[in-house]
Amino acid sequence: MIKFFRRIRYGLMEQNKTGKYFKYAIGEIVLVVIGILIALQINNWNKSRSERHQELQLLKSLKKEYVDNLNQLNDKIFIRKKINHSANELIKLSENKKNLNSVSIDSIETYIGITTIFPTFNASSGVTNDIINSGKLHIIENKELRVFLSNWSGDISQVTEMENVLLNYYFSTYHPFLIKHIQLRNSFNAMLSNTNLTEKFNLNNDFNNSILYDLKSSKHGILIASNSYGLGILNKKGFQTIAVSDGIESNYIQSIHVDSNNTIWLSSNLGLNKLVLNSSQKIENISSYTTSDGLYSNDVRATYVDNLNQKAYAATANGLNIIDISKNASVANPPKIIITKKLVNNVLLTVNHNSEFKYNSNNFQFNFSGISFKSLGNITFKYRLLGIEKEWIQTKNNTIRYSALNPGKYTFEVKAIAKNKLESINPETYSFTIKPPLYKTWWFRTLIFLLTLSLIYFMNEIKKKKIKEKRILTEKISSLKFQALNAQMNPHFINNLLGNINDQVDKGQFKTVKSSLQNFAHFVNLVLQSTKSNLIPLEQEIAMTKHYLELQKVRFNSHLNYQIDTSAISNDDLEYILVPPMIIQPIVENSLKHGFDKTGTKENNISIKFKTQNDDFLICEFKDNGNGITENVKTMGSGISIKNIETRLALMAESELKENLVSMTNITDEFNNLVGFKIILKIPLVII
Repeated sequence: MIKFFRRIRYGLMEQNKTGKYFKYAIGEIVLVVIGILIALQINNWNKSRSERHQELQLLKSLKKEYVDNLNQLNDKIFIRKKINHSANELIKLSENKKNLNSVSIDSIETYIGITTIFPTFNASSGVTNDIINSGKLHIIENKELRVFLSNWSGDISQVTEMENVLLNYYFSTYHPFLIKHIQLRNSFNAMLSNTNLTEKFNLNNDFNNSILYDLKSSKHGILIASNSYGLGILNKKGFQTIAVSDGIESNYIQSIHVDSNNTIWLSSNLGLNKLVLNSSQKIENISSYTTSDGLYSNDVRATYVDNLNQKAYAATANGLNIIDISKNASVANPPKIIITKKLVNNVLLTVNHNSEFKYNSNNFQFNFSGISFKSLGNITFKYRLLGIEKEWIQTKNNTIRYSALNPGKYTFEVKAIAKNKLESINPETYSFTIKPPLYKTWWFRTLIFLLTLSLIYFMNEIKKKKIKEKRILTEKISSLKFQALNAQMNPHFINNLLGNINDQVDKGQFKTVKSSLQNFAHFVNLVLQSTKSNLIPLEQEIAMTKHYLELQKVRFNSHLNYQIDTSAISNDDLEYILVPPMIIQPIVENSLKHGFDKTGTKENNISIKFKTQNDDFLICEFKDNGNGITENVKTMGSGISIKNIETRLALMAESELKENLVSMTNITDEFNNLVGFKIILKIPLVII
């Protein structure tokens, strides 16, 4: 096909048909551009379809997460209603002490016990955080939902702050009051004996569904051992947990020991943990003791620590171990990480060195595995794809997918993190390149750039030509406008006007003199204003004509009547319709000069009517009852020819007089007697 088009071009060049060659070349460029646009549209459609599939999966995951949150909230609301009810009952009893005799002590203690419950909202945010951290938020089309997800963490923080305020009040004010004035243990017992509240008395949903093995007091708060969810810490700041994901050996904690140094020792079914927390209850240091460190068994039932003698006593299922705590616990080696699979467009990549792919081979999947004998499979990962991600993203999944990657260079990095927070020293990496499509290659863009420069050059030449033509047109319009101005302000007109005013002075007609001078001043002012532009408002042109006619009425001894009809045009439009300046007055002057009786024996009438035609033209119809026009009358007014008016209107219309813009006829009666003259101007309609 390419050879076919090439032969056509060569043939045109050999035949010296340069014009046809350039037309053909431009046509070929247009076809290429159209092809590129079609390809881009198809690519955008495919990308959009892929994103809609991803969006559906994300929405399903979000629905499950927020249904769980809703269920938890409903539970918390139920508990809070119980608390409010109990508080209201206590208030009623305090306000009306007569009712105390009718209420049992157990009921009162139950109400008090319920008010000590503090249900906290532990929102599930894993899916939401993963969407935001992975940069997939834009896939969701619903704008309101995107805003909600972005603000979710902030909303939860506000809820947590409010809960912390209540907890602080409880520990600082309410709890000390209860201890001072009430047998708090009895209240708790009464509350716990109420079977209706047993299920609802929870620290969070996880601990509510687990067996609690041990309770210990510490400077960090009350420590709670769970058989399924690790260590719980309850204090005035709220409730938090420490689990395998945080670095301890097991979530099955059988006992807790707090030594004299406030170090926490956790005995579990998978070993012994030594835990040091900071003032914010965050893990400062963590170490472990297992069979690899000499324990008889990983099933540690209880622990006692003698800090004075630097000894720890661990009761295991197979015997008692004495541990020298003056020596550091064994430190596990960092976990190993390997990428086990690489899939491109769901096809397994078997050749490791293949690192360049076509633009449409842009869906990648990485499977990886972490190896740590100490963690016993409890390994998390963090990853990033350099090229689109700068920050590490942590996950428990060992499979990561990227869809619809743009052309460019990428490096996938992944690390393994053991439960003791040790992570791989060096990440496992895989670098690859997605090559751009043809229309995104450098040489293609260079070609488009050169073609664009050529197009800009030709457009610039066309623009320069139009500017030159416009300049010539402006000069021509200015010349014609100057002719019209010169005709209106000629000495003959001014001398006649001054003569008329002098006659009025001699006759003592001072009011008429004042009126004439005012009309003349307004007329001159409007004429001078009209010289500033090539188009003026119709309202201004009509005003100029009215002042001129008022000046001429004195000349005709008031035997001059005129009517200007603009009823077909709204008053507002008169200000916005533009016409060439001094286009009507010369016609009026012609009528007064050649057609009317100046002896005062006949009434001379002029009618000027305006209307629009098909939103294309402003029609000006001029009529008088004068002597008409004869063949020897070639000019209008003081030398303003019909050709001048026709040319100005044609230039305004940017035409070659294809339209008959000026038409003149004599008006006759039923007996074919001459009774007047009519001229019609078709002014191209211009509205600002």
